[in-house]
Amino acid sequence: EEDEQDFDSDDETDEQRMLRIMRQKENERLRRELEEQERQVMSLSTERFTVPEILFRPSEIGLPHLGIIEAIVSSIESCDPTLRAALYNNVVLTGGNAKLPHHRERIE
Repeated sequence: EEDEQDFDSDDETDEQRMLRIMRQKENERLRRELEEQERQVMSLSTERFTVPEILFRPSEIGLPHLGIIEAIVSSIESCDPTLRAALYNNVVLTGGNAKLPHHRERIE
């Protein structure tokens, strides 16, 4: 939590400014140190390719659910027929899955 002393002021002395800057640097160092301690590393092999495939074919691991393409089609088909064309033309892919290789091409 920053207090009034952590903000720049025209009334502060050179000494106060230096102390404020030192406090800010120390706070930033501590923040980065905590962030580094919280970081986790996970090594992936074939999982990198097989896990995303579950989005398209969940039955491969025994899940009785629609794949992402079938879910999109099912959702749009449950809407008013006059809206379907507009909905099919306005599917938006977001989130981390959208960054997977060939994800967009497979849904198009």
